[in-house]
Amino acid sequence: MELKIDNEFRDLIPPLTEEEYSGLESAIIENGFNPAYPIIIWKGQDIIVDGHNRYSVCTKHNIEFEVIEQEFASRYEVCAWMVENQLKRRNVNSLTKTYLVGRRYLLEKLTLGENQFTSDSLKRGGQNDHPSKTCNKIAEQLSLGEKTVRRASEFTLAVDKIVANTGIKVNDILSGKIKLRAQDDIKKLASCPPETQIKVIERVTKQPNSDIKSVMRDIAQEEVAREAREAEERKRLALEAVRKEREENERREAERIRIERLEKEREEKLRIEQERIRREIARKEKEEQERLAREKYEREKAEKEKLRKEHQEQERLAREKLAAEQAEKARIERERLAVERAEIERQRLERVAKEKLEKERLDKERAEQKALADAEAEKKRLERLALEKERQEQQRIENERLEKERIEKCRLEEERQAKERIENERLEKERKEKERIENERLAIEKAENDRIEKERLEKLRIENEKLELERVEQERIAKEKLEQFNLEQERIAKEKLEQYKKEQERIEQERQQEILISEAEEEGNGLFDVILCDPPWRYDFAETKNREIENQYPTMDLEDIKALSLPAADDCVLFMWATAPKLEQAFEVLKAWGFTYKTCAVWDKELIGMGYWFRGQHELLLVGTRGKPCVPEAQNRVSSVIKSRREGHSKKPDCVYDIVEKMCPGGRNLEMFARNAHPGWVVWGNQV
Repeated sequence: MELKIDNEFRDLIPPLTEEEYSGLESAIIENGFNPAYPIIIWKGQDIIVDGHNRYSVCTKHNIEFEVIEQEFASRYEVCAWMVENQLKRRNVNSLTKTYLVGRRYLLEKLTLGENQFTSDSLKRGGQNDHPSKTCNKIAEQLSLGEKTVRRASEFTLAVDKIVANTGIKVNDILSGKIKLRAQDDIKKLASCPPETQIKVIERVTKQPNSDIKSVMRDIAQEEVAREAREAEERKRLALEAVRKEREENERREAERIRIERLEKEREEKLRIEQERIRREIARKEKEEQERLAREKYEREKAEKEKLRKEHQEQERLAREKLAAEQAEKARIERERLAVERAEIERQRLERVAKEKLEKERLDKERAEQKALADAEAEKKRLERLALEKERQEQQRIENERLEKERIEKCRLEEERQAKERIENERLEKERKEKERIENERLAIEKAENDRIEKERLEKLRIENEKLELERVEQERIAKEKLEQFNLEQERIAKEKLEQYKKEQERIEQERQQEILISEAEEEGNGLFDVILCDPPWRYDFAETKNREIENQYPTMDLEDIKALSLPAADDCVLFMWATAPKLEQAFEVLKAWGFTYKTCAVWDKELIGMGYWFRGQHELLLVGTRGKPCVPEAQNRVSSVIKSRREGHSKKPDCVYDIVEKMCPGGRNLEMFARNAHPGWVVWGNQV
């Protein structure tokens, strides 16, 4: 039977040492699989929840094993059962036990939040309305104190954070492979930036007997020394650049004076030569235009006369042809009508003669039958009736024949008329086609003449433009050289000034941050529960110079923003403003500062702005958390859409302070990169 191994479930089990695994393997090979310790799997999923090492040995040596299925409602319930099962074992060390207690507490909170409330609690990080009840319940079951359970959960979160940032395995920390000696050291390391965590783990791995605090102190000192060396090197490079710039400016000034003198001499010569060429071209052009105008007038006059004669001849031939066709049609129509009238008269005479003969025959029969006896009267009457019917039938047949003949004549007449119509249409089409061909020929000849004239004028225009462009190009080259020289001087001066300003701003920001942290450390616990931040994002380009962000306030590179150290408490909420183009960078900053993204709100500015895709009318307020801060009470939760009319450049709505204070009451509040002071808030920024 092949079973499934889930990595998350497997990592909850402390690994065996090589000696322990070898002993288990030898025992199973010698004695076989012990049915008293079956492998437990999740019913319906075939995933191992207990017995990973025994399953590995059995599958390796093809040894039969027993399986027990156990029902679980969810993955959280599986994890909780496995943690509780591991805590019952005696070979679990203290760090592993603490980690498992914290894991069980966190899983219990998640399970309660899912079963008793809604799945939204999972999206809020597993928070529910009764954390103290969960903690008391676990503390009673494990015979531990409530504070011990809470510290264990903090330790578990710290280990998970170090694992996520450094890529090491949980068991490497819990088993002592990477020697992090105390829980406080692990928590302190988890509060450091990810880069510092990676460096500390590397050094502790290479130097097993080193102290974490001394390693972290050494890394901080190395970072300070490196920054000092970089500042000294930047200062030296700046001085060297200033010296080279001064020498280059002197050389360029001398070169500029020499170039200006040569350009003036060349321009004067060029102007005299161009003036002579323009007068000569104007004279030749005038003569050529007069000659072409005369030729064109004579040619057009002859062409018009020729077209007039041809048109008159065509009209005469068309009139003669049309008259002949109409006379022929009239003759054919008269002959047809005469034939039809003769045919109709002949049929009428035949019908009258036939009726007369029939009448004479009937009269003769009636005279002969008068002599018959009265006994024959009835018979004669019947015969008369039969004859009458026969006559009527013949009359009907005759009428049908005449009707068929009439229909046939009508059909023939229609066919004749259709043929005549088709013939007339054909003749009309031929006439129109001839006219179209003639018109096209005339149009082609006219277009050809126009094209020739246009080509001549175009050549003349191109020649003039070429001369003019050469003159303009020479003037432009001289002007561009001078402008390029001036712009280069301005650019160099501006770059140096910008570089100096940025360096001063960076130094000032670092100093302000150090002052903020030192002041915060002097007050209370030195850390803040709520931080509101509007980072000075730097944009790569702007539509115009006057719309650059630097015209409003100094900005920072993404790496400089990520490198900032926030005086945040272990359980802290961060509200960070981000524009739509900077959303991806905002998530990088959240991660670099050690916060987990939770949700966001949208500020509807009610005024449309600029943009390359959409014209921006909104800004995002991201919410991130560190640790386990309390979520807002139900009555303190506001709409995720903040409607407030935009006022000044980058000025945020004042109602945000009230919203944050309502959602997170009673904590110490800090606003970073602030532009104005606000009651009840510690502010930090270069404008306050």
